[in-house]
Amino acid sequence: MVNHTEKWKLNELVCVVNELDSTICDTVNESNLKFSHDYKTLLFFMAGKSVVTMKEILCLVQCRYPEGALSLARNLYEQFVIAEFFHTHKADGNFQDYIDDFFADYEIQRNKLLLFSAEYVEHDIAAKQQIERDMAEIRANAHSKKKGTYWWADKGAFSDMAIDLIKRQTDPAFKKFTAMYHTIYKRACVSLHGSCAGNILRLGDNSEFWGVDNRPRENGHSVPLLLGVYSFLCVTSVVCEELGIDDTQWKLRLYDLLIYYNSLLEGDKNV
Repeated sequence: MVNHTEKWKLNELVCVVNELDSTICDTVNESNLKFSHDYKTLLFFMAGKSVVTMKEILCLVQCRYPEGALSLARNLYEQFVIAEFFHTHKADGNFQDYIDDFFADYEIQRNKLLLFSAEYVEHDIAAKQQIERDMAEIRANAHSKKKGTYWWADKGAFSDMAIDLIKRQTDPAFKKFTAMYHTIYKRACVSLHGSCAGNILRLGDNSEFWGVDNRPRENGHSVPLLLGVYSFLCVTSVVCEELGIDDTQWKLRLYDLLIYYNSLLEGDKNV
C-alpha cells in the first residue's frame, strides 16, 4: 500500500519549494536589495509569505488535515491574484501609484489595530484622536480615493480583482480554468468561516460515521494541493521574472504535480 507521503508526492513538492526558496534568497542577497517602496521589495515580501504558507500547507497535508491546508491555500490564492494585478499593470504610467498605495495600506491596517487598542483596551481618548488624524493624513495623501479593503487597487473587494482576472482571459478554456480555481477559493472561504456550513465542511461528511468526525484524514488533499500549488507557481513565476531567475525547470515540476493531483481529484473524497 502506498503511504501518505508517497501518495501525495510530498517529498517532490518539498524539494521544489525549498529550491525556489533558496534561489530567491540567494538572488536577493547578491543584489543587495534594500527596503523601499518599490516593486521588487513588494514581490520579495510576497515571495517570502508564499513560501512560508506553502510549507505550512505541506505540514498540514502531512499531518492529514486537508481543510486546514485548504484555508492556507486560500491565502496563497489571494497572493496570486494580487501578484497578477501588479504584473498586469506594470506598464501603466501610474504603476508606482499602486505600489505607493499598497504600502500605505500597511500603515492604515497598523493604525486600525492601534486605534482599536487605544479605544477599547487603553481607553486613551487623546491617543485615539491622534491615530485618527494620522489615518486621515495617510488617506489624504493616497492616490486612490476608493473605499473598501482593496482600495489601493481601485477595487472595493478581493472578488472584484479576481473577477477582473477571469474576464481578462481571452482563451475560453483558460477562462473556465481560472474560474474553476476561484470556485475552489470560494469553497475554502466557506470552510474557514465560523458558520454552520463552515463547521460541517471543516469536519467532513462521512456517512459511515455516526457523530462528529474530527480524525485526521487520508483523503481530501487534492483540492488544497491543487489550489496551493497552482497559486504558488503563479506567484513565484512573477517573482522570478522580475528578479531575472530562470524558473523553467521548477515550473515543469510543479505542472507535473498539478496534473497528478488533478488525476486524483475525482476519486478523492474527504471522508
